[in-house]
Amino acid sequence: MIEILNPQELKDKQETYNYVLVKIFSNTCIPCKQLGSILDELEPQYSHITFLEMNGANNRDWCISNNIRTVPHLILFDKETGTSYSLSGMASKEKVIDFLKVLEFSN
Repeated sequence: MIEILNPQELKDKQETYNYVLVKIFSNTCIPCKQLGSILDELEPQYSHITFLEMNGANNRDWCISNNIRTVPHLILFDKETGTSYSLSGMASKEKVIDFLKVLEFSN
């Protein structure tokens, strides 16, 4: 998973790749670390998705403007349709897999 530092880097990735999954996290958040392990395990199975993470505490204004109030928070961007999907809070591996299935139905 690639760590991006700010919303501009996220925008650049969204313009470059068809599918971008970003995990918004905090360094002190245990569920964020647990979700990170799940995403690290799933990433090789989803080579068509670019996996990113961004520290929400360092990008507080962006998080607030995008209604992100809790971490961990996943956002999946679909460049083709211009759609984004969100999943907030800790999620099991199965829940993340179900979340990623949204791409099967969006195209």
